[in-house]
Amino acid sequence: SQFFIVLNRTPSLDGKHTIFGKVVGQTIYNLVRISEVEVDKHDSPVDPPRIIRADLVYDPFGDLEPRYKPVAIPKSLTEKPH
Repeated sequence: SQFFIVLNRTPSLDGKHTIFGKVVGQTIYNLVRISEVEVDKHDSPVDPPRIIRADLVYDPFGDLEPRYKPVAIPKSLTEKPH
C-alpha cells in the first residue's frame, strides 16, 4: 500500500486519492517528526518512517451490516440418490 501523509493542502492529489484517516491527539507530534526526516534529491525519505500501529477512533460505518458471498454447494451434494 502507499500512503500520503501531508502537512499542508495538496491540490495535486485532489480527485485522485481517497482520504481515509487523520492524525489525532498526542500523535500529532509524531507527524511533525515525520516531516523532519532526511530526504534525498527527489524529496524521498532516506530512511522511511514506518507506521507500527493505527487505532480506529471513530467508525463512520459502524451501522453497516457486512455482505456475505453465498457459498456454492457442489452438485454432487444436491443430487438425489438413484
